Amino acid sequence: MNTDIIVVSITESHRFLGPGMSLFSYFDFKSMKFDWDFKRYGMRGGVFDHIIHHQYTSLDDYENVFVKGNIKENKSTLDSNIGTANGIRLNGLLLSQHLRKAGWNPLLIMNAASESNKFRALLKRKPFAVVISATFILEASIVRNLAKTIKKFSPKTYILVGGPKITKNYLAYCETKKSPISEYISLSNRFFLLKSQFFMFTLLDRHIDVFIPSYPGWKTLLSVLEAISKGQQWRNHNNTICVDPLRNRFIINKMEADLTSINEDELDWKLAYSTNKEYFTFNSQSIEFGRGCPLHCSFCDFRTSNITNKEYDTFVRELESISSLPFITHLRFTDENLFSSKRKLEVFTKAMLNFEGRFTWDSTSTSLIHLDDEAAEKLAKTGCIYLESSMESGDKNLLKNHINKHIYPERFLENVSILNKHNIDTRISFIVCHPGETSDSINNTLNVVREIPRDGPGINYVEFHKFFLSLDTAYLNSSEGRRKYDLHGVSFKWKTKTWNYKKAEEVFQEIVESIEYPSTVNNILIKKELAEFKTRHYYDLLELLKYAHKLTVAQYRDKQIQQVHYADRIRDVLVNKLLPDYKTASEQ
Repeated sequence: MNTDIIVVSITESHRFLGPGMSLFSYFDFKSMKFDWDFKRYGMRGGVFDHIIHHQYTSLDDYENVFVKGNIKENKSTLDSNIGTANGIRLNGLLLSQHLRKAGWNPLLIMNAASESNKFRALLKRKPFAVVISATFILEASIVRNLAKTIKKFSPKTYILVGGPKITKNYLAYCETKKSPISEYISLSNRFFLLKSQFFMFTLLDRHIDVFIPSYPGWKTLLSVLEAISKGQQWRNHNNTICVDPLRNRFIINKMEADLTSINEDELDWKLAYSTNKEYFTFNSQSIEFGRGCPLHCSFCDFRTSNITNKEYDTFVRELESISSLPFITHLRFTDENLFSSKRKLEVFTKAMLNFEGRFTWDSTSTSLIHLDDEAAEKLAKTGCIYLESSMESGDKNLLKNHINKHIYPERFLENVSILNKHNIDTRISFIVCHPGETSDSINNTLNVVREIPRDGPGINYVEFHKFFLSLDTAYLNSSEGRRKYDLHGVSFKWKTKTWNYKKAEEVFQEIVESIEYPSTVNNILIKKELAEFKTRHYYDLLELLKYAHKLTVAQYRDKQIQQVHYADRIRDVLVNKLLPDYKTASEQ
């Protein structure tokens, strides 16, 4: 029997993972294209392509673009950056490890879109199955088309799809069977969701043999593969949705809680590297300490009941394993809420202190409520350089009674200031026009933004999101929530008693264009060993980031004169204030 199984980590090629990955992706999908033509700089197209492609940039990147006029990426530039675009994805590595332990031969495809030739070559081997992780996908239609292609090249290959996207789709599917959703979503929107964004387990998805809605789901995956390989009944397996070709329908089987321990996802990084060397091309790598978030924000569609983290010994072993790869110098923690409890913060810090000086690290989602000066000092010692956290609003009433997030803006800002003191950068995100929002609450949020510390040496970035109504938003899609706000629609097209998506777009754009605070579109990474340089030039860096923000707005608005003006300002700050000392400090 052929034991080859192709593991697809990402199904599409994109600069952004979706609306919300950057400040300006919320304006319009047009914002994904940057088509400047500055003859005076000798630039054409994509001036910020390699800057926005990554979460962070260095001053070398800014010099290449605005001083030298060089916008082409190169290996050294990529290695100087860290962010979600960098490093091999965890989903592919973990699935490959579990499949290998079960006796299968995993063949990893990191990106099906950019590795189409390799993918087709592997399909010629007639693999037993293709396993597609739906973690980093926007559109269901992309996976459908991929499945259709797979069946064309290898008709007898089984296709199994799982991951968070499938978990959310299953919950959304269940919601659409209830009257509250049916009452408020138009047929056109339902068709759009059915055909493009979502898997609705209809004949549109007929090329996919098995959906696995349970999360993390890998034990179900192994069990189904074993049943198929042994010729046993597999279409009625719990925690699956399977195609029934005889009746042209899908069988939705019994769903049970997936109680898989996160400690079973301890990754052997030496083995991962030895079997996938071609993908380890960056100095940063995503890693996971825990899963789940205890908060129940009304807008959030990431609902998890199992909040857990790796045990201390497990986590230390994994850090030792990744530490054996000397070229990995930065870690990015992908936890939904890295410090969701004080105990989790303590275990994490204790483990990371064993590797003081070995890594720098950042986190994509972090609760700040359990921080104090002592904890921040320890985090700095572990190599922490950047934390992302969501305040959502600066209005206490909106936070408590509408968003259902019980935090206090004043305390939040105090903790940001504490992190600041220890040279840890932060990103604070806000949502505009959430149901229940008023003009006063928006003003309160803007007042909080103005109070964000600017005393360094840590740089604080701001990110605004326009309200997005997910189909799987628990409270807002309930009868009570929909009727409370007279809420209609879904996705980006919605309306309430006081807002609609068009009005929200106008307010959102006004806010984004008016702020002069550094935005996360153009983050700057100053290496930890240059901390003194960062302190000396803190306000120069803020000035540079302000102009970068204004330049991106002008570019979106296609205001050519303003674009040149702000590009000039950026160049002046670089040449006259930052680069001379930066070169000297870097050489020491």
